[in-house]
Amino acid sequence: MGPTQCWLSLSSSQQELTQVDNPTPTATADFQERAFPWWTVPEAVLAAFGEKDKSTLITNSLKWIKEQHADLYFYFPEPVLNAKVTRLVNRYNEQTPVTLNQYLHQALHQEVYR
Repeated sequence: MGPTQCWLSLSSSQQELTQVDNPTPTATADFQERAFPWWTVPEAVLAAFGEKDKSTLITNSLKWIKEQHADLYFYFPEPVLNAKVTRLVNRYNEQTPVTLNQYLHQALHQEVYR
């Protein structure tokens, strides 16, 4: 998305829309396009969120298993699978050479197909 030449603004005092014109928007030469995502989150913030609440990671892992490995997902009753994935996510060590998805797949695959 580049510079905008015209937009609508809501005036706080009169609660009505007014048109704002910008006949000379910033030249595209001055505009540096960045690849998505154009924002960064500090590592300390990511680490703090990851340590405190892993519920989103657990939910996303369950969804990934259901979409990519339905045989493993439907083998276990849902509460049992949820407990297994929660335990595995909490035990996962990020220093290992395997990703979380690989770790989950290997652990569940061993239980189902041993």
